[in-house]
Amino acid sequence: MLYMTVSTHGPDTCPGVHEEFRQKALSIGPKMEEVSSAHGCTIKGVWVARSSHAHYSLIDAPDAHAVESVTMELGIHEWNVTTIQPVLTIEEAMKELAEQ
Repeated sequence: MLYMTVSTHGPDTCPGVHEEFRQKALSIGPKMEEVSSAHGCTIKGVWVARSSHAHYSLIDAPDAHAVESVTMELGIHEWNVTTIQPVLTIEEAMKELAEQ
C-alpha cells in the first residue's frame, strides 16, 4: 500500500538555517534505503518545499506502523511533525469508482 508522509517544521528547527538540524538531515540520506528496507518499505520518492518548511515522501509499505517506524528510526521526528496518509494512484481510484 502507498503512503504519503508530510513532514513539517518551523524556521526555528529548519535544517536550512540551523547547523544541528542540518547535520541530522544530512545523516538521513545514506541510511534511508537500508532503514526503510528493514521495515519492509520502499521509498518511491521524496520532495522538499523549502519555503513551506515541508517535505513529502511516497512510501510503499505493509502498513502505517512500518512507515512510522522508518520515520522514527531515521530521526525525522526530532525536528518535524509528520502525518501519514494512505494514498491511491489516480488509476486505482478511478477503478474503484467504476466498480461501485
